[in-house]
Amino acid sequence: MPIYLVRHGETIWNREKRKQGSGDAPLTKRGIESVLACAERLKRLLPEPGGLKYRCSPLRRAQQSAVLVADTLALDTARIQTDPMLRELDFGAWEGLTEPEIEERFPGQNARYAADRWGFAPPQGESFAACVQRARAWLSAQGPDANVLAVTHGYMTRALRGAYRKLPDAEIVRLPIVHGALYELRGGEVIEHVE
Repeated sequence: MPIYLVRHGETIWNREKRKQGSGDAPLTKRGIESVLACAERLKRLLPEPGGLKYRCSPLRRAQQSAVLVADTLALDTARIQTDPMLRELDFGAWEGLTEPEIEERFPGQNARYAADRWGFAPPQGESFAACVQRARAWLSAQGPDANVLAVTHGYMTRALRGAYRKLPDAEIVRLPIVHGALYELRGGEVIEHVE
């Protein structure tokens, strides 16, 4: 059985190019529209979505997106269960900051991050390696008969897709991140459903 991954729509902080992580900002109009388009694709794929387990990151932008998807699929929003394992990569002290603001407050850290996107962790934050460990643990907990719809975040969808395909670290860190994306994890493959 498949696992469907939906990334939340664009937020105000995404538009302003701020590190978001565990911080939260509401979806933009464009973000809402991309989630609704994603939900319509999912509706065409799943004419009978009633058997799905519905999981969501506890962060507001993911929950807002999950409700939009549930409404489109005519699913009871009470079925949405938050799962802290699906939360976004924690950017720690960088959260809410743009790259120029990070450079001003933490000189040289942008360059360190660019040089080691796998292992570098911002102050009080999480490395991408730790995020991938969390993704592997979440996937393992779903079991072989998973039939799950999960609404999560950019770095987490990257981690989940890479972990599912058992890609090398260097490949996982380069996977694209797209707002309102829909991915299907099935049979060891990741299928991206786009318009």
